[in-house]
Amino acid sequence: MAEHVSKEHLRMAGVVKHVHSELRRKLRSGKPFHEVWNEHLSQESTLQEYAKSMELLATHHWAKEVDPATCRINWTYSKIQQYFHGGGLVQQLYKDKRRAERNSASTECEVDPPIPLRVQMLDVGSCYNPFYKYSDVDVTAVDIAPARDEVLICDFINVPIKSEREFDGRKLISLGAESFHVILFCLLLEYIPSQLARLECCEKASKVLKKNGILIIITPGTEQLEQSPPLAPISDSSHQNKNSVLIRGWKQVLSQIGFAQVYYEKKQHFHGLVFRKLGEEEMALVRMENSLIPLTREEMIQRFQIPQDSNPEVSLESTPELEIDPDTILDHFSELPDFFPDT
Repeated sequence: MAEHVSKEHLRMAGVVKHVHSELRRKLRSGKPFHEVWNEHLSQESTLQEYAKSMELLATHHWAKEVDPATCRINWTYSKIQQYFHGGGLVQQLYKDKRRAERNSASTECEVDPPIPLRVQMLDVGSCYNPFYKYSDVDVTAVDIAPARDEVLICDFINVPIKSEREFDGRKLISLGAESFHVILFCLLLEYIPSQLARLECCEKASKVLKKNGILIIITPGTEQLEQSPPLAPISDSSHQNKNSVLIRGWKQVLSQIGFAQVYYEKKQHFHGLVFRKLGEEEMALVRMENSLIPLTREEMIQRFQIPQDSNPEVSLESTPELEIDPDTILDHFSELPDFFPDT
């Protein structure tokens, strides 16, 4: 029975990997990103198969195997609580105040902010809305191909920003400027094959976040699934180190577009990053005190790399048949988004 279930894991993971690989292959062929992306959005049957595979992997096949301590969903919720209700935001504001005093700035720093009873959260690439269970988080879950009806259809890359949100049935057709306390990118940046588009997603997040709101980025701790045949022996530490170098580049870029790091943790299967949106005066003080050297647009784009940008594609069809162990499969599929139960 375990072997049968594990082969089903492989089949669904193959669906996910194929979608990612095709996006990268088409971009590498020389097509402009907007053509690749629009073609991707038009492939409704492929997107629905991807969405259902992701939901089933998350909510059924691994419901008993996931360690709550390594769950991306639990980690994300804990950081939201720590920031808004555990003193994290107040601590950041006191840092602003001390920075202003050190630099004899006339900036008035708020240190007693209003704390929202229900945090407004935008979960981008949500698939099945895993955060619905938290009563103190008001989630707007969006995806280009939702697996469940409660997730709105929205292409975050192209959706316009207006004064307020607009809907057309289940479609979210515009986002309100400065309307969310939290924006979550859970493995979203790994889905997008273009470095420029990744940067633009983060810039859009800044525009949609309220001042002092947070952008949470979850990125894989390894690159196992995308680089290697499933179940192949892998040195995890070397991939962790490579991802750490790339993440430093992301941090440099995010600091240029108005974000300041609040939390960073390297867990067993992922890196968790939380960035706060600064106001203009606060950002100016950070840049002055840290002597931040402005990056050109091209430099920022180049720093938004992921390991798969330079890795050769490996065909699942060329992978030999192997003995299948469920625990090994769980580790090797850890890179796929949201493989975590709702309970």
